[in-house]
Amino acid sequence: MKVNYPEISFSFLPHYIGGIKVKSKNKNIDSYFIRSIPENILKPSFHELNILNPDYLREIFKEELNKMKKFPSKISILLPEQSTRVFLMNFDSLPSKKEEIRELLLWRIKKLIPLPENGVRLAWEKIDSLDKIKAIAFIASEKVISQYEDFFSEFKLQVGLIESSIFPLFDMVRKEIEGNSLLINIENSFLTILGFNESNFLIYRAKSFSLSDKKEILKEIDHTLKFLKDKLNIDVNSLIFRIVDSGDETEWSEVLKENFSIPIVFIDPFPSIKFDSSIGELTFKEKQILSPLIGQTLWRNLDL
Repeated sequence: MKVNYPEISFSFLPHYIGGIKVKSKNKNIDSYFIRSIPENILKPSFHELNILNPDYLREIFKEELNKMKKFPSKISILLPEQSTRVFLMNFDSLPSKKEEIRELLLWRIKKLIPLPENGVRLAWEKIDSLDKIKAIAFIASEKVISQYEDFFSEFKLQVGLIESSIFPLFDMVRKEIEGNSLLINIENSFLTILGFNESNFLIYRAKSFSLSDKKEILKEIDHTLKFLKDKLNIDVNSLIFRIVDSGDETEWSEVLKENFSIPIVFIDPFPSIKFDSSIGELTFKEKQILSPLIGQTLWRNLDL
């Protein structure tokens, strides 16, 4: 069966926008961009509109789009983690039809939080284990999603896949890592943790900080490790990091090694990916910013 991978993905975050384009035949990267944006242009929110200054965003996006090579009209996008909600669920079985699965997941979610009156968009992943089906469900407000779709439609682009970063990051590492792992996404002042192994989702946590405070972030990771050990008798075998931080990236590596005896890996899908000759060497920060976009273009299926 042919897999319908998206060839181009964009991320819209409070501090930058980014995009990446891959060639459909050989999956080479032929163009990308990362553009910093001022504060108060885009503000993540689950309930309220995210794009506060569409005129400014439209202008700089057009500039970056003009630099990229020809691409299809169907794209994928990454939303800020703060604009979404994620839930881990267990089921004895799931219906065979997608619409029935959707209704069941939404029914379970409505028991946990009140949903926006205008409706939500839903996506999910599942892992089949021996005794249960483990599902991770992602929702975002219809109002928020529609604003992004309307923005891209002005450029004659159709949004085919919408996610937060944790999904494509998980898809990149799920078959490469053995044992119990924590996938840790640090995006400036927001922390996301997804625990998993070959047959189970273990835990999901998300928390924002007023500043990118390393001590507070380390404390949250440590609390998660202790919770898994004390409450669920689970020892974590590896920590997988994606870090987009305004500080010194090499300092993070030293701090993590000082605080955790567990093996630590930084996400880096690029050694196995070819670049067009016009693209120079990427910095560590560029690799970290672009990693979920790589995951969305090369590991995700638009037909999911």
